[in-house]
Amino acid sequence: MLSALTQELQELERSRQQFVQEFSESEFESLASGWREKLQRCADGDQRWGVFYALKPQ
Repeated sequence: MLSALTQELQELERSRQQFVQEFSESEFESLASGWREKLQRCADGDQRWGVFYALKPQ
């Protein structure tokens, strides 16, 4: 989980120049900050992913 999030953040940071050209520096910082916060929550054990399966009653 953490490795996938880290890779996604690294990919975002690699595309920084293009992202800023299309959007803005503040949008980039907002998005990158969100990824860093998510990484910290996962490292702290406060956020996890799950798969849920449900059936609709007939």
